[in-house]
Amino acid sequence: MPACAVGLLPFQAWGVCFAWLIPIAVQSGQFTRSTTYFTQWDVNLIGLGYQLGFLLLPTLVPMLMWLYLERSFVITVAVEGAMEGSVAQRSR
Repeated sequence: MPACAVGLLPFQAWGVCFAWLIPIAVQSGQFTRSTTYFTQWDVNLIGLGYQLGFLLLPTLVPMLMWLYLERSFVITVAVEGAMEGSVAQRSR
Protein backbone atom coordinates (compact mmCIF):
# COMPACT_ATOMS: atom_id res chain seq x y z
CA MET A 1 0.00 0.00 0.00
CA PRO A 2 2.75 2.55 0.78
CA ALA A 3 4.54 1.67 -2.45
CA CYS A 4 1.38 2.35 -4.43
CA ALA A 5 0.84 5.66 -2.65
CA VAL A 6 4.39 6.74 -3.49
CA GLY A 7 4.01 5.43 -7.04
CA LEU A 8 0.91 7.55 -7.59
CA LEU A 9 2.52 10.80 -6.38
CA PRO A 10 4.07 11.84 -9.73
CA PHE A 11 0.75 11.40 -11.50
CA GLN A 12 -1.11 13.33 -8.83
CA ALA A 13 1.50 16.08 -9.07
CA TRP A 14 0.96 16.11 -12.84
CA GLY A 15 -2.75 16.76 -12.35
CA VAL A 16 -2.22 19.43 -9.70
CA CYS A 17 0.37 21.30 -11.76
CA PHE A 18 -1.79 21.38 -14.86
CA ALA A 19 -4.84 22.37 -12.79
CA TRP A 20 -2.74 25.33 -11.63
CA LEU A 21 -1.66 26.16 -15.19
CA ILE A 22 -5.18 26.17 -16.66
CA PRO A 23 -6.33 29.38 -14.92
CA ILE A 24 -3.03 31.06 -15.70
CA ALA A 25 -2.67 30.07 -19.34
CA VAL A 26 -6.22 29.55 -20.56
CA GLN A 27 -8.70 31.44 -18.41
CA SER A 28 -6.69 34.62 -17.81
CA GLY A 29 -6.37 35.27 -21.50
CA GLN A 30 -4.18 37.74 -23.32
CA PHE A 31 -2.77 39.59 -20.30
CA THR A 32 -1.12 36.48 -18.88
CA ARG A 33 -0.04 35.24 -22.30
CA SER A 34 1.75 38.50 -22.98
CA THR A 35 3.54 38.23 -19.63
CA THR A 36 4.43 34.53 -19.82
CA TYR A 37 4.84 34.38 -23.63
CA PHE A 38 2.56 31.36 -23.94
CA THR A 39 1.75 30.75 -27.59
CA GLN A 40 -1.47 29.15 -28.76
CA TRP A 41 0.45 25.91 -29.16
CA ASP A 42 1.55 26.08 -25.52
CA VAL A 43 -2.01 26.73 -24.38
CA ASN A 44 -3.24 23.71 -26.34
CA LEU A 45 -0.53 21.51 -24.80
CA ILE A 46 -1.46 22.75 -21.33
CA GLY A 47 -5.09 21.86 -22.06
CA LEU A 48 -4.03 18.40 -23.22
CA GLY A 49 -1.90 17.89 -20.12
CA TYR A 50 -4.83 18.96 -17.95
CA GLN A 51 -7.13 16.45 -19.64
CA LEU A 52 -4.58 13.68 -19.26
CA GLY A 53 -4.00 14.56 -15.62
CA PHE A 54 -7.67 14.65 -14.67
CA LEU A 55 -9.34 12.12 -16.98
CA LEU A 56 -6.86 9.48 -18.07
CA LEU A 57 -4.09 9.13 -15.51
CA PRO A 58 -6.24 8.88 -12.34
CA THR A 59 -8.06 5.87 -13.76
CA LEU A 60 -5.32 4.23 -15.80
CA VAL A 61 -2.34 4.35 -13.43
CA PRO A 62 -3.95 2.53 -10.45
CA MET A 63 -5.18 -0.20 -12.80
CA LEU A 64 -1.73 -0.60 -14.36
CA MET A 65 -0.13 -0.69 -10.91
CA TRP A 66 -2.56 -3.39 -9.82
CA LEU A 67 -1.84 -5.41 -12.97
CA TYR A 68 1.88 -5.10 -12.35
CA LEU A 69 1.72 -6.01 -8.66
CA GLU A 70 -0.68 -8.93 -9.22
CA ARG A 71 1.00 -10.41 -12.31
CA SER A 72 0.65 -14.01 -11.16
CA PHE A 73 -3.09 -13.64 -10.57
CA VAL A 74 -3.65 -11.91 -13.91
CA ILE A 75 -1.62 -14.52 -15.78
CA THR A 76 -3.48 -17.34 -14.04
CA VAL A 77 -6.86 -15.86 -14.94
CA ALA A 78 -5.79 -15.16 -18.53
CA VAL A 79 -4.40 -18.67 -19.04
CA GLU A 80 -7.44 -20.34 -17.48
CA GLY A 81 -9.72 -18.21 -19.62
CA ALA A 82 -7.81 -19.06 -22.78
CA MET A 83 -7.79 -22.76 -21.91
CA GLU A 84 -11.50 -22.74 -21.13
CA GLY A 85 -12.22 -21.01 -24.42
CA SER A 86 -10.22 -23.55 -26.41
CA VAL A 87 -11.94 -26.49 -24.65
CA ALA A 88 -15.37 -24.98 -25.35
CA GLN A 89 -14.51 -24.59 -29.06
CA ARG A 90 -13.34 -28.22 -29.33
CA SER A 91 -16.55 -29.55 -27.80
CA ARG A 92 -18.69 -27.89 -30.49
